[in-house]
Amino acid sequence: MNMKIHFVLRFTLYLFVICRGQGNESNYNRPKFIKVTNATIKKDYMQKIEVNNSEECAGLCYQKDECHSFVFDHSNETCELYKASTETHRLRISNADFYQFKYMSKNGCPVSVIYGAKFDEHNAAAGQVKPLLDCLQSCYQEPQCNAVTYNLDSSLCIMTNYTSLNATVIIVHNHWLHIEFIKSYKFQIQYNLDRIKSPANCTLRNLRLAYFKNEANGSGVTRTNRYTRKMNSKTFFKTLRGSKYKFQSRISCAASCDLLKRCIGFIYVNEKCILKTEY
Repeated sequence: MNMKIHFVLRFTLYLFVICRGQGNESNYNRPKFIKVTNATIKKDYMQKIEVNNSEECAGLCYQKDECHSFVFDHSNETCELYKASTETHRLRISNADFYQFKYMSKNGCPVSVIYGAKFDEHNAAAGQVKPLLDCLQSCYQEPQCNAVTYNLDSSLCIMTNYTSLNATVIIVHNHWLHIEFIKSYKFQIQYNLDRIKSPANCTLRNLRLAYFKNEANGSGVTRTNRYTRKMNSKTFFKTLRGSKYKFQSRISCAASCDLLKRCIGFIYVNEKCILKTEY
């Protein structure tokens, strides 16, 4: 009799655990997103739903292939799903919280980046000045390192064992990157289209070389000489809408940038001219 009671109790407990796990299935999905506190994204949402918590919202976004981020508003328990990410759109301050999908690279890029964000000062640690690629490689090789805060202007690299799951990430309006790692993906160095070193399978826009206008040269210089080819250090740097052209020369690409006041530079690869501007 005691054995039967024991069996019934264990079976009941098993059912309870299974049912509970199904009810909180999205708890498995939440760690797949990077959270930025008090933020939303400057883009129209594709769907808005009432939910109980951010974990439920994460589950809804994860189920949709086109969903790259979501915003959860604690005050009215609403979930906004977005196709956009900080790769193409800027964050803005909000009473809600912004979550971006980590695993955006189908090719296995080991780093996931939030542009224009960093750890709150309470979670910051001492850093070192080093190039972005060296910073990423150092963190990847350190078993205890899970994330990096990096300043593109000063090249300050701050490595930490925190992530947005146990520390606060906030919006900043200067050239900061918040980077978390997916260490199940291999970190390898290769040469990208600009023939500079880059993490394999990654398309980090800050590892692209662009021709930027050199305002110090002023007028009286040929158009192409007004541009200096260097690494992109601008966090808020995007393609001008309708400004992708095919030109036979870099001079023609530079001339087209000169015609537009908003153009701050361009990328020219394989006769393709892509004009760039700030957000």
